[in-house]
Amino acid sequence: MTFIALVGGLSYRKTSDLCAFYDLRSNVLSDFKNKFFWGWHILMNSKSLAGLALKAGFLARFQKQSRPDIQICIGTHHKVLTVLLARVFRVFSALTNRRYSYGRGDDIDYSADVLIDHHSDFDWTKTSRPLTGIHVTRDPRDLLVSAAFYHMKGTESWMHDVRDDLGRKSYHQYVLSLKDTEERLLFEIDNSGGQNIRDMLNWVGHDNIFEAKYSDLVGPGSADNFAKIVSGFPISDTEKRLVVALFKYFSLGSAGAKKNKHIRNASSGQWREHFTPAVSARFDAVFPDAGKQLGYDAN
Repeated sequence: MTFIALVGGLSYRKTSDLCAFYDLRSNVLSDFKNKFFWGWHILMNSKSLAGLALKAGFLARFQKQSRPDIQICIGTHHKVLTVLLARVFRVFSALTNRRYSYGRGDDIDYSADVLIDHHSDFDWTKTSRPLTGIHVTRDPRDLLVSAAFYHMKGTESWMHDVRDDLGRKSYHQYVLSLKDTEERLLFEIDNSGGQNIRDMLNWVGHDNIFEAKYSDLVGPGSADNFAKIVSGFPISDTEKRLVVALFKYFSLGSAGAKKNKHIRNASSGQWREHFTPAVSARFDAVFPDAGKQLGYDAN
């Protein structure tokens, strides 16, 4: 019964126009599937979270007209908590009757209520409502290490595109052909890993977007740090509690993260183990002020 209430109480938009209904039927079905799946998933793993989701869902249904008309923008980078925050805010959107869009730059639907840009390439000129949200950065040296190991897995489709500049190998194949971690790190500095560092350095911020560090949102104290950021969001107290509860639920080591194999090692400072003198010299030559610009100690 609780599950029926949880799913049924979360509304999706209705239309009296039959043609519009058929045009939107796939979106409505997808919306319902999201709510059904996450309602069931949460109920089976966390009764307290299910109760909070139920309350937030009913409030979203009956108080939508009175809540602030804002957009929540979440900016991440490759290997900088994209999976975690996308899960948190995708489910939050479904449970609170908000439209959600995930992508990069022009691929995003800027009319949506919650925007996730996995390379923090927002075009602020396309936003027409008051904004709030989070932008996350990471120690660029740790990002490089994480990318080097992640690209060995070949879990994303772009990694398997054959490239002329890599001798007719895919990115994944080329990374695997390198003899050791040092070679892979040197390669990443001039390729995908390095580009993602440049994305962080080129971030165009916004006065209403809160800045956060990867290290603040992983490990002990991360939920409290996340809650402090969310406390500044112009959303209801119930929704604040819900999004923090979802963050705890999906964080590494919790019930919602059991099947998350995206993260190899969430700890900070991994670069100290993997940076050889050659890698350090090359990194400093290409990104001499990256750590300082992003607020990280050189040591």
